[in-house]
Amino acid sequence: MADLLNTSGALLSRVHALSPVQKGALGLALVAAVREYRALLAQPPPNEPKAMVDRVENLAAIEGEEKKKKKRAILDQNFHRNFRRLLKIALRDWWSRLKLLAFTFALFTRTQITMSMSSLLGVVTRTMIERNKTAFQLNIAKLIVLSMPAAIINSLLSYLASSIATDLSENLVNYCHSRYLKGMTAYQVLRLSSRVTDVDQRITQDIEEWASSAVLIFQNLVKPGIDVVLYSRALTQAVGVGGPMVMLGYFVLSSVALRIMSPGFGQLTSRLQKLMGFYRFLHMRYAARAEEIAFSYGNGWERGVIEGAHRSHDAHRRFLQRQSLLMSILDNYIIKYGATVVGFAFVLSKIAFDG
Repeated sequence: MADLLNTSGALLSRVHALSPVQKGALGLALVAAVREYRALLAQPPPNEPKAMVDRVENLAAIEGEEKKKKKRAILDQNFHRNFRRLLKIALRDWWSRLKLLAFTFALFTRTQITMSMSSLLGVVTRTMIERNKTAFQLNIAKLIVLSMPAAIINSLLSYLASSIATDLSENLVNYCHSRYLKGMTAYQVLRLSSRVTDVDQRITQDIEEWASSAVLIFQNLVKPGIDVVLYSRALTQAVGVGGPMVMLGYFVLSSVALRIMSPGFGQLTSRLQKLMGFYRFLHMRYAARAEEIAFSYGNGWERGVIEGAHRSHDAHRRFLQRQSLLMSILDNYIIKYGATVVGFAFVLSKIAFDG
């Protein structure tokens, strides 16, 4: 430490001994050296994949994807093959499969309870209008008893959905760890190859998002199927075969209309994940080069890049939220309330025809 102080003092004394012209030249040389050093920081270091650095320089290219023609996600044979491969890895243990079976049974049970409660509410309303006190009290007691399993089933469905998503995510992460953290694989992917970028984003957040989406897809496929079968049977017993056929036709037509009006949510969500990965990469890059950035006074430039990436991600997320709000309104209006109007119109026509 003493030697360092002595050396610094000697350098300062030599600088003070220089003439004004020499001091000016030294200052210009230092400014040029700092500029060259900052330009050197913008170049990819030997151990950083060039593709990752290109993403820092091409934020405008990422933002420009929105100006391209919108394309819907293609559910082709390649998509189904990759999805089956991932699902085979995620559901490789019997415990997860048993939970999925229990989840299916819970969906079936909830539909049955919903139908029973709807019928019971109708009876309660009728006895209330008829002022039948004994029947009203009896049906209210039945409704109270039936509400308990309904509450249990609804909570159990939420628990099973999150638990299955956790199991899927855990199995996929363990599989990735067994391949990625084996031998020299991680070094080859991070340093010697540019085919796979944002490895941390893919192993952590992307896998978690995929697991939650897989459970949601399963629920959205199984629950409507169960509802169609059970409600169609109940409608057939009440108004004949025409009721289910009319409602099924309406749902098919409304689904096609919503599909046409719906934006490409797959592409929008994919771009949101890309922007999020880019934003996280900038923070990792800043942390890895913190010392170089501090000594080259590059904080302002780095802050501008990071805040620009965050603004792009935030703006796209808000745009996606607005699109989701619009489609939610259309979905509720067409599927829910429109189906109610169609159902009442069919019942009215049935009564008028029978009359």
